[in-house]
Amino acid sequence: MMNLLIAAMSSGKSLVNGPIDCIIEDLVQMDKVNRQKEQDWKDEVNTMGDNKKKPVRPEDICIRIVSPDLTRAAYIQRLDDVQKAGDAYLYCKMDEVDMLRKFNDPSQLIRLCWDNSEDGQERVGTKSVTARVKTRFNWNASSTIAVTQKFFSVREVADGAVSRLSLSTIIRPDFAPRPEVGSYDAQFKSQLSPYIQQLNAASGFKECRKARQLIERLENEIMEMAQLAYNKPYAEFAKRGLANGFRRAMVLYLANGEKWEKAIEDFIVWSVKYDLWCKMRFFGNQMQEAIDADSRSVCHTSGVSNLLLYVHDTFDKTEIQNICQVHGTKTKLAILLCNWKKRGFIMKNEDGTFTKTARFIAKYGHYGTPGVAA
Repeated sequence: MMNLLIAAMSSGKSLVNGPIDCIIEDLVQMDKVNRQKEQDWKDEVNTMGDNKKKPVRPEDICIRIVSPDLTRAAYIQRLDDVQKAGDAYLYCKMDEVDMLRKFNDPSQLIRLCWDNSEDGQERVGTKSVTARVKTRFNWNASSTIAVTQKFFSVREVADGAVSRLSLSTIIRPDFAPRPEVGSYDAQFKSQLSPYIQQLNAASGFKECRKARQLIERLENEIMEMAQLAYNKPYAEFAKRGLANGFRRAMVLYLANGEKWEKAIEDFIVWSVKYDLWCKMRFFGNQMQEAIDADSRSVCHTSGVSNLLLYVHDTFDKTEIQNICQVHGTKTKLAILLCNWKKRGFIMKNEDGTFTKTARFIAKYGHYGTPGVAA
């Protein structure tokens, strides 16, 4: 999952770090062991002479939590490590959304993460990282409204990058007093621990019929609302928003020991609609602009038309000019008439009108011939 918090300056965006730190605490402890193992290997390699055979990097190193300040090679190495460790996922917590540039082209990275598509690099050097791996990478980031809308242009909205994200926001009244912030203590961590353990214990393919039925019902409801409002951006955002909702439902289902509860259902319904509300609030105009651009780029005619069949057998310039305008013909009228005369389709009369030739009528029929013009 990729989560982006969009809110005004000084609104408390960093407060999400508290529960996140509790959730990933076990990964932090495991990473400490693996980071030390990797450092010991580096120290051993660096202390050996150039003419000595260097030990290979331990294959059981698996570091799950990565920093945004990561080179491309290190990122691919970490993905390769977690894949070998049982298709685990990397995680990164970013203070600002523009840190995504450290990993890859942001739009491409988002699509790779959401689709679990292959990524990698190929190098010829013996010391270089060469690997093709599935992109198993979860992250969350935050940013202000203006910075986020500038970072994600119409291009990123149009290519599906924004629709793949899960969005949230913080809305505080103007001049509201500073909120009091508590702490996530040992009691909270102990209550959270069983859910983390059950989530870690899950393996293999899992099916939850109630989760799937919920998303199908929710899809019908949301798409009906989009049709009643005739809101194409809402319908477009909903497609992947519903898929994200299903993923959240499965995570909660597994964390709850594969037990479905009404509380899970209520949360999923709320979270999907909340995500769509955020996307419409921050990116609705950009999505409409992208949809309009697509519509303008598509020719809405059923195919090419024989323009001469839309005018009388004897016609003047005004009649054929009107037909050309209706069909969106951009070629100058004088050029069209000249070409048709050269091809023997029409001949010019002394009064300035034009008449279709017998050859043309024999092949295509008279004006008004049913089913021929289109």
